[in-house]
Amino acid sequence: MLKWRQLQIQKLNWSNLKLEDGDEYILSADLSGEGLKELAKNLMSQSVGGAEEMAAMMEMMNIKNLKISNAINKETYLPSKAEVHMEMDMEVEGQSIAMTMVMKSIISKQNEMQEIKVPQEVIDKAVQS
Repeated sequence: MLKWRQLQIQKLNWSNLKLEDGDEYILSADLSGEGLKELAKNLMSQSVGGAEEMAAMMEMMNIKNLKISNAINKETYLPSKAEVHMEMDMEVEGQSIAMTMVMKSIISKQNEMQEIKVPQEVIDKAVQS
């Protein structure tokens, strides 16, 4: 699967690729090209439920523009934010529909774990092998 993704990413036209340096490293790009619809499907399936319905809808769409932005924490090198901005249109029952979708994600509390308590009843009934 990784090799396929690498191939799809290579097919894209990475115009306006930027790396901004501030409190975080921010990588942003305007994407276009052959693999754009597949990349958009992948991004949507990761963030939206109902993968089968979404895949069918994505087949009908003409994606005009896709901008992505990812922020990486300078100290931990962990992702902290992601943003996807997609403009698309489609024909449905003879009607043309234009949509703009913006997905923003904030990622926090990575590697933070609260205490996991096993109930005493489970411990008492556990069988050692």
